[in-house]
Amino acid sequence: MKKIEFPYPYRGYQEKTIELLSSYIGKKNQIVLESPTGSGKTITSLAATLPFIVNNEEDMRLIYCVRTNSQQEQVIHELKQLEKMPLSVVGLSVQGRESFCPQQEDDVELKKSDWSEKSRMCSSLKSKTKSTEDSGCKFYRGLLEDK
Repeated sequence: MKKIEFPYPYRGYQEKTIELLSSYIGKKNQIVLESPTGSGKTITSLAATLPFIVNNEEDMRLIYCVRTNSQQEQVIHELKQLEKMPLSVVGLSVQGRESFCPQQEDDVELKKSDWSEKSRMCSSLKSKTKSTEDSGCKFYRGLLEDK
């Protein structure tokens, strides 16, 4: 199986860990990886998993689930680092409106509200966007415009 170009100099046991993960993935076995913060678990697991998915004849997808938004941002960051490899990779990040809505950067009331208030405010802003050209959510307006 073709290895990918690792975007950083290897640290510690990263190269050995990639080989270990690859062997388990190739046998379709499970493995639990525990390592300290900053040891490169994200990039290591992606470097081991992506070649298996891309080289497999089945139509496979990788679902990388994490608990926090910062962990999710790390996965997307590492996918961008892997753009140097000769593989076609697309990443999709899914977050809730509470942390993901760009409108709240410009709207103090929206930023400090809880998720239910955000939902109501978002619906109201979307309605205003549809009915007028000078109010509402500029980001939603961008989605509505024909480009």
